[in-house]
Amino acid sequence: MTLHPQARAALDRMVEGNPPPIHTLSVEEARAAHMATMWMSAPGEPVANVEDLVAPGSGGDLRVRVYTPAGRGPWPILVYFHGGGWVVGNLETVDALCRTLASRTPCVVVSVDYPLAP
Repeated sequence: MTLHPQARAALDRMVEGNPPPIHTLSVEEARAAHMATMWMSAPGEPVANVEDLVAPGSGGDLRVRVYTPAGRGPWPILVYFHGGGWVVGNLETVDALCRTLASRTPCVVVSVDYPLAP
């Protein structure tokens, strides 16, 4: 089976330089490697509104990003905590995904940027 040329180019770019497995990297290196893969994300679908807020908490403030779908509500709320093993990830790394979730479900999506391990 032949890969589409764009898929082949993306795979080639992923293995460029033979990157080491993420579990062998320092925290700083893993975070940089994770951010470097953002080029692979398709742009998220359009939504009516995106708002960055701060939610106060007993352990400190948390940044949240609220995605509101187009159309008339009321909508259910989906609270989204990004993956990354408490080491990598942030609001930006899941922005496209959260936009798509808000657009297709439709739900108000609240993405939480929790503190990562030191």
